[in-house]
Parts: sequence; C-alpha cells; structure tokens
Amino acid sequence: MDDFERAIRVIFAQDPSITPAVREQATSYCDSIKARPDGWRFCWDRFAQTDSLEVKFWCLQVTLQSMLSLPLDARLELRSKMVSWLREAANKQEEVVVKNKLALIYAGLVRLDYPANWPNAWQELIGLMDQGLPLVDF
Repeated sequence: MDDFERAIRVIFAQDPSITPAVREQATSYCDSIKARPDGWRFCWDRFAQTDSLEVKFWCLQVTLQSMLSLPLDARLELRSKMVSWLREAANKQEEVVVKNKLALIYAGLVRLDYPANWPNAWQELIGLMDQGLPLVDF
C-alpha cells in the first residue's frame, strides 16, 4: 500500500484514533492529486489497479467530477479506457457503488459526446452485452 492508498483509507476511516491533523494531511494530499491536470488519468489507472473499495470509489468520483472540464481528446481517452475496462469486466465482481459510478461516467460521456463525437455510443454499449451477465448488471 502506497501513500495515496493510505491517504484514501484515512479519509474514509471512521477510526477515532486518527487525529484531525492526520485527516487534514490526507485530504490535502488527495486534493493535490485531484487538482492535477492529469488527475483523472491517475485516478482511472489507480481504479483499474486496486482492490480497495474506498480507492475505487474515490478515484471514480474524481473521474466523474473531472469530465465536464476535460477537452475532447481527454474524453476520448477516458472513453477508450472505460470501454476496454468494461470489455474485461465480464469476469469481475464489483460492488454496487462501483457499478453505479461507472454507469454515471458512461452516461456522462454519452451526454457530453453523443451524437456529435460518439455517434455509435448506444451500439457500443449494446455490443458489450455479449460479454455476459456481470456486464449486463452495469
């Protein structure tokens, strides 16, 4: 576990032994990542690599919040990463909160880019249904 993951766990922890100073330090560290121009990319990559529910949730939330300010080329990159992840998700079991965040990101990308920049958004989603039941649940 690295500093980033420890900071996320501190933010989410309900442990009364964590001092306000430590909690503030963890929040500041995570806010600095969120504020980076490539913060969404860092977060997406960490989401895809971790098993920690808290890290997944936080990273997907940052990605979702960043979408409105992303230029088209970054949204295209995010879309590509998301569709690739969904294609590989057929064998993954994810918590409902993760599925909900992923659905919000996909819907947000559709809202921003359909039809002008993503004319086949719905066909692509329907095409993913061949991956099996876990993906249908998304």
